[in-house]
Amino acid sequence: TSVCQLLALLRGQKLRILNCHQHTETGDFLGGFRPTRPTAVDGVDGGDDAAEGGVKKIVAPFAWEDGPLIKAMRDGDILLVDELSLAEDSVLERLNSVLEPGRTLTLPEKGGSDVEELVAHPNFLLLATMNPGGDFGKKELSPALRNRFTEIWVGSTGDAAEMEQIVVRRIPEPELAPYAGHLARFWEFYRGAAGRGAAR
Repeated sequence: TSVCQLLALLRGQKLRILNCHQHTETGDFLGGFRPTRPTAVDGVDGGDDAAEGGVKKIVAPFAWEDGPLIKAMRDGDILLVDELSLAEDSVLERLNSVLEPGRTLTLPEKGGSDVEELVAHPNFLLLATMNPGGDFGKKELSPALRNRFTEIWVGSTGDAAEMEQIVVRRIPEPELAPYAGHLARFWEFYRGAAGRGAAR
């Protein structure tokens, strides 16, 4: 995630982040119909009507609101889908057309007589992160979706000096910073013991 944030900063692009979980729905990516809030117009307040030139106009109780995927495609932003593999396959299959060379997305969910087909802005990027499928509670991506991504493996750190630097930056109280080295050395010891099966 930090690498993706740095990439967006270097490219000067807005980064939108969507965190996936087992209850993630298609609407979390695309958007959906949300209740509208009537506002006071020309002295008319409340109700389902708004005044326009002295004539009352019916305000729909629901209006479509674009989700992060659609906003990123329109504006040329970077969309980071965090923990991609936690979402259901049926939800993730909607990303397939976006990751094709045509980079399009058909939106029948918006309704209406014409179905909108959105073509991504040239600067649009879709990035995703996930833990390996062997981790507890994790699963692998479908071959159709996985083949559309370029995978970059980011391994965990194994260096105590690097871990000490991370701990120093994460400790909020400066007076506790001297203990970072002790924590890093304990982490290194425990990691070695767990690898040998001796940790209890």
